[in-house]
Amino acid sequence: MTGELLRIKELIAELDEAPLLAIVKEQMAKGEEPMAIIGACREGMQIVGERFASKEYFVSDLVVSAELFDEVMTIVGPQLVGSVKYCV
Repeated sequence: MTGELLRIKELIAELDEAPLLAIVKEQMAKGEEPMAIIGACREGMQIVGERFASKEYFVSDLVVSAELFDEVMTIVGPQLVGSVKYCV
């Protein structure tokens, strides 16, 4: 995982919206694979789940993380159509 993808993972785990969305937009502009960004977000969401399980985060934090992921998907989603390879 590149440094930028690692940063995306950390930002979603920290629920830090503004820098998360900025770096996602920057990475998309640089041609980063949409699925790599989604994978980094998935790993960040896993950390959120672990923090919830350990009672460090609350239900409201889970909701915020889901909303952040949705915002990332709004940015990344349009590029998925062109990047997904179909198997016949």
